[in-house]
Amino acid sequence: MTQDQAQNGSAATPVIEEYTLSDLQSLLERERDGRPFYAVDQIRDPRTKRKLIDPRSVLTAKAVAFMYESWNLSRDTVIRVTRNLEALENLEDAGKTIHYFADQLHRYLMAIFTTEKPSYKAEVQGLATTGNEMLNTVFNYENIQEALIGPDDLRPFTTYYDHLVNTTVLWMGTFAALNRKNESAAGSIEVWRTRNKSELRTIIGPYGTLPKDIVTYYDIYGIDRVDDAAAVNKKSDLSLVMSGFFAALFHDLGLLEEREILISREGQISDRLKTHMDQSNEILKNRLAVLYDERILVRSIIKTHHERMDGKGYPKGKNDPHLFAQILAVCDLYDEYCSKFVRSKVIRFLARAAGRQFPGEIVRAFLSILRPFEQGEIVDVFEGKGGKPVMQASITSIANRFRPALKVTQIMDPQFNSFDAQTLDLAQDENIPFFI
Repeated sequence: MTQDQAQNGSAATPVIEEYTLSDLQSLLERERDGRPFYAVDQIRDPRTKRKLIDPRSVLTAKAVAFMYESWNLSRDTVIRVTRNLEALENLEDAGKTIHYFADQLHRYLMAIFTTEKPSYKAEVQGLATTGNEMLNTVFNYENIQEALIGPDDLRPFTTYYDHLVNTTVLWMGTFAALNRKNESAAGSIEVWRTRNKSELRTIIGPYGTLPKDIVTYYDIYGIDRVDDAAAVNKKSDLSLVMSGFFAALFHDLGLLEEREILISREGQISDRLKTHMDQSNEILKNRLAVLYDERILVRSIIKTHHERMDGKGYPKGKNDPHLFAQILAVCDLYDEYCSKFVRSKVIRFLARAAGRQFPGEIVRAFLSILRPFEQGEIVDVFEGKGGKPVMQASITSIANRFRPALKVTQIMDPQFNSFDAQTLDLAQDENIPFFI
């Protein structure tokens, strides 16, 4: 083991340490002081270049075991870690990027659900602040554009914590894209985006009430389809949006102890999956009682995020869940399915489900903020309905986000030897049978 020493502290104070995966797992299993280790470097799969671990990721014994059990990394792989986040801040300037906010959310989640303390008020406030910042920076009107969220922006999942963060980031982006379409709604104002109070005073009445002919965004994203809606006090529009944000962040709490992402495919919905929404709400009640009691909408979205507009979802087969739950359903499915299937298949599934399982406007908004592939990424190439890859290729251009251009690097099926070292533009009609 080697150590970099703190530049402004004691020469004996370790800041960054190196361990093999097997040694780190043993250390994490022995230590019970609650002080987490954070990854220093990004780790990628040596073959596909897929991101496996982000800097600042919290490492647990289970997460480390996942690296060699599921990702086939050697137990002797050396990984740099630290317990001092300030050491990482000195290595790079993260800036207010999607990756930065995802890291913040992950850190707060780990603080809430892996430690015991009387109150998590500061952490909940931190989550709300992070969500608000996301809406006002990376997901504001000026920045919502095509191909915003890519695989390198999302967290490589080792536990459900990563899935919760990814789904929340996708929910925020999809909501922002969908929300922008309501920008020009007749007479509408966005209370949650308005910072100029004097401007609001020109709209509201002398007693601080809005005229009846003004449509607020609370009315557009209302609570009319929420269970026990009559008990909800109408708050600000920002509070409404934050309820959707919190629901996305906590929707799968009931699965936190699962080693792998569980997929609820049609016809294969187990009793375990049918109850995880109630378990998520129960965990929320036990750990964050104030949030649970005050935000009925959060509980409703969590309860109904597997319902579908065709009535074939679960647990009750409702066909008209709240809009925020329908956004969550699309984002949740994408991140879950991408853990098991190639991304092109997941995108095609969503496209076919538009207008049937999910509202078309939500699927379109989701796809408008998605960048499914990264330039330089190495991918497997499939042909037709074949279940095994026929080639391997490097992505050379993502001008077409969903059908990028590739450079073939390896032939895996002899009948495709003629493609060796060729460029394969999936956007061309003759290449329609191929997908990645």
